[in-house]
Amino acid sequence: MKLFSKKKQKPEIPTNPTLPKIPPRFSLPFVISETVNNESITLKITEDGGFIYHTSSSEWIVTSNQLLSISYSEASSNKILEKIWTSKDVTHATDLGKIDVEGLRKVNLVELTLSGPVLGLLPKVIFGFVTLPISCPLIWKVSWVKAEAEPVVSDSSTPPVPPSPQMVLHTATLLRGSLMSSPDHHPDHPELPTHIYTSSWQSWGFAGTTPKGKAQPRHALPDIFAGEFHRGGEAPPSEASDAWLGKNMGWYSSDGFAAITSNGNSSHGCHSEAALVDSAGGPSLVLGMLSQKSNFSLVTANRDLEFIAVHSSYDGVIVGATPPPPTDFCWLQLLEPHNYKDEIMADYLDALGAHNKAKNPPAQPLSIGWCSWYDYYEKISEDVIVNNLKKLQASKDSFDANVVVVDDGYMTSWGDWDSLKPGLFPSGMKGLASSIKEAGFKPGVWLAPFAADKGSKIAVEHPDWIIKVKGSKTKPANSANCAKWFYGLDATNPAVIEHVKNVIRTAVQDWGFEVLKLDFLYASCLKGERMDKEATRAQAYNKAISALREAAGDVFIIGCGAPLLGSVGYVDGMRISADTGPTFAPTFPMPWWDQANLPCLRSMIRNTLTRSPLSHRLWHNDPDCLLLRDTTKLSEHEVISAITVAAMSSGMLLLSDDLSKVGSSRIKKIAMVTPPTNVPAIPLDLHLNKMPTLTQLICTDDPGCLKNHRNTLKVAEGLGTWTVFGLHNWNKATSTVQLPEGGIKMGRKHGSVMDHGHHCFYVWSGKYKYVNTLGGALDVGVQIKGHGSEIVVMKPVVPGTGQYIGSTMHFTCGMEVKRYKLGGKATGGEIEVEFNKSPGGGEADIAFFFVPIQPSECKKIIIHINDRASYNAHRVVASIPEGIVVAVKMQGECSSINVVW
Repeated sequence: MKLFSKKKQKPEIPTNPTLPKIPPRFSLPFVISETVNNESITLKITEDGGFIYHTSSSEWIVTSNQLLSISYSEASSNKILEKIWTSKDVTHATDLGKIDVEGLRKVNLVELTLSGPVLGLLPKVIFGFVTLPISCPLIWKVSWVKAEAEPVVSDSSTPPVPPSPQMVLHTATLLRGSLMSSPDHHPDHPELPTHIYTSSWQSWGFAGTTPKGKAQPRHALPDIFAGEFHRGGEAPPSEASDAWLGKNMGWYSSDGFAAITSNGNSSHGCHSEAALVDSAGGPSLVLGMLSQKSNFSLVTANRDLEFIAVHSSYDGVIVGATPPPPTDFCWLQLLEPHNYKDEIMADYLDALGAHNKAKNPPAQPLSIGWCSWYDYYEKISEDVIVNNLKKLQASKDSFDANVVVVDDGYMTSWGDWDSLKPGLFPSGMKGLASSIKEAGFKPGVWLAPFAADKGSKIAVEHPDWIIKVKGSKTKPANSANCAKWFYGLDATNPAVIEHVKNVIRTAVQDWGFEVLKLDFLYASCLKGERMDKEATRAQAYNKAISALREAAGDVFIIGCGAPLLGSVGYVDGMRISADTGPTFAPTFPMPWWDQANLPCLRSMIRNTLTRSPLSHRLWHNDPDCLLLRDTTKLSEHEVISAITVAAMSSGMLLLSDDLSKVGSSRIKKIAMVTPPTNVPAIPLDLHLNKMPTLTQLICTDDPGCLKNHRNTLKVAEGLGTWTVFGLHNWNKATSTVQLPEGGIKMGRKHGSVMDHGHHCFYVWSGKYKYVNTLGGALDVGVQIKGHGSEIVVMKPVVPGTGQYIGSTMHFTCGMEVKRYKLGGKATGGEIEVEFNKSPGGGEADIAFFFVPIQPSECKKIIIHINDRASYNAHRVVASIPEGIVVAVKMQGECSSINVVW
């Protein structure tokens, strides 16, 4: 890393006489630079106040008009004050050298010391570059030191100085500036930002992309009912009142991280030829925090995506004898068009996981099974669990489950977790867990360890454990309403932490549960009064989640209703959506226009798609349960969409019906998506559509592909390389959904051969189609009903040799294959396929094969099923330029098929 000043003359000295003068050795502009792969990355501390970050290849630059600002006040006053530090407040810069930053290896860091103490504090801003193969993101943070107090001269004639008022710190703003086109790149036709990806604070809120100028989806319920679900980072009052530059700051806000992108043809606002997939778009910016151990944080932008800011929340903590915690590291990355890994946010999310010691891939296997909530709700009993346990055992061949979760409803009150409802659980929780284990499943249990009902024993006996409204000793803090009000327990109180640890130890060690679904975790960090008045809400949550992990040991923890970034490294699975429900959208009397957190299938599907980049990087995504029974208001195609999205995202997969109500056809559909791939598909239009319409999974036996691409599934040797697409129609009406040419191009670089066309298999309709892709022509479109989905498998035709195209046993058309072998001789050939699963769901399966012979020669084909010859087991379904495609029917046990011609 190089540090140098472009000018040698002494800079302007601030006129405030209390500030130390800038030493002559420090002058502005001050530049920090790196060179990586012949690319120059520069951070310039400017003469006019802030900094500029840019790279030599980027079409955008980021400027900040300050180095730091804070909002603060007297504890007893509502008047908010603001202090701004600029480049003119820098006293000196120190090269800290290569420092270990957790998960990022050694990073060259430079520390800028600022003058002008406020609240008895002096800030230091630490900058550094993270060296990556294709870019060099900027990271920075702020730390605080106590300023030396002025000596007090005693004079008997001078009246005593009154004690200083108690001061509180509200926010620290790390970036307040602009996103601009670089003058070095296409100055006459700048590539303007067109979309912003935002994410809410915890599991249940909105995540997705919004076009520039369109309103960001927000919750529709009044704040008293839903505000605390979404209260993560907060902006300073100056921004909330739209005072900053009058530029509608806060029009867009995102908790923890955000991405601003271009659709690839946005010059002068023209979008007529805009990209249909992200990879064909323009430049992008990724901005976020690398952790939330110190502060919850907020990224904000104005309506035109020209002005951006990053705020770290200090939540009105009292500034005491020790300095407040340093902010978490902020990450700023500029990306060139088409030059990133599998996803625009991939580098950031990888760094986020590494910095917080998330296991990547997760060490624990995916949870697949059954949960009691969405059919029985609180009305559960031991009989309900055992009856469904038997049904699950009977479906083991079709649905290879490994967990059964006992959800809410077993206890008398939230908070009194060991107080069971009388007469409903005669074997107790220990006995129930034992029964689940004996049936061959991991027992799981639901708890909300930092929540308590008003009338619970824990709340009545320990009122001092409850988080109170600021300034009140008796009024509980608002928790938001989930059909009832409840209390949040103060995680900064050591007695609460010990109580919660005992609850977890009881569930794990005494009862024997091996999966913990820990819900309403945001209750530990409600806005309010807590025991430790110098702890931020993020610090309180870190105490809470750390205690839960410590007490649970190695059992599988599913976080729910949990702050996302603060949970990284502590949970194995994470709910990433609002509750699903028996309808596609919210229904009356709830506000049906809600886009945030009301229970419905749309909320579950949207966030499962939009938060899929988090899965297998930070944890296993939990998309919430699938509802298969016929008694909901979901249509058949809506149910198929839920299954498709869950399968392609490869998160946790839990059914939540009275299994006696689920028909064999829907069990068959579940059989087709299990076992899960453990490889999440990539949404190809995540940064263009609020609800992505296209996802992609690569299947391959090529070690090179497996090494280089995250969304790549290993299949049996000899099967080759192909692409699996999820196509979605989120409109109400039926429409023809086409595969964009951009998606096909992405498949080409994975080894697909285009010269002879593609086998195209439509999984849910069970239909085969040959697609001539020579010259880029595409006719892959399929009619999909409103809110419906289809899975399309595209395999390149290999002329002159037989091919296994796929089957209805598994949606990947390859994961079901254990061994694959091609044989041949002068007069014919042979395909040998050995399966690792049998046809499931009680229905016959179909396997498809390509045979390189003319239709007139089809009688030469002999099919061997389980080594028994059959001359009538196949039928010709298509004749294509290179040969014919035959379908083979499989019924009952089928471990192998040989096709001989």
